[in-house]
Amino acid sequence: MGFASAFVVYPRVAKNEQVERVAEASAERAAAEPASQTASAQLIAPITGEVKPLSECPDDVFSSGMLDDGVMIEPTDGKLYAPCDGELTMLFDTLHAMGIKADNGAELMIHVGMDTVNLGGKGFTPHVQAGERITAGQLLMEFDMDYIRFQNLPLATPVVVTNYADYPDAVKQLGSMSHGDLLMAL
Repeated sequence: MGFASAFVVYPRVAKNEQVERVAEASAERAAAEPASQTASAQLIAPITGEVKPLSECPDDVFSSGMLDDGVMIEPTDGKLYAPCDGELTMLFDTLHAMGIKADNGAELMIHVGMDTVNLGGKGFTPHVQAGERITAGQLLMEFDMDYIRFQNLPLATPVVVTNYADYPDAVKQLGSMSHGDLLMAL
């Protein structure tokens, strides 16, 4: 799926376009490839930090559930690991967000920080590319927490399951976690 590069010029308009594109792409994939509800998955914490309800995210696009449900992590470490086995389906050109399709059909979006699209990729070091197969616990990206803070941007990192409704028995874990701890059972 592709996203507009005009985010820097019109951040709020671009954010709304981003939401619409993610929603459209999720609907198209759901129609083409229904999620396997017989397969179960455990998602592990991709970042060390404090896991909170998504409703506490400082950005209403995430806290309102527009992109579906998940959690928000306040990072204490600048490393992002794969939360599951699957495929990295998307890595934004600005490196601040990625999409993952888990082997069981769960579709994830991880967005490092708020308004970090405006950094144009500065402060982010990816270790994978879109289209690559990933395994749970694999280092996907490093991000410079000090640089992001210096730009006065929140580090709050949503982990959203964009097809969460396909997993009615999902259970989320909250609290202090290290990467690799159980985050969600789908």
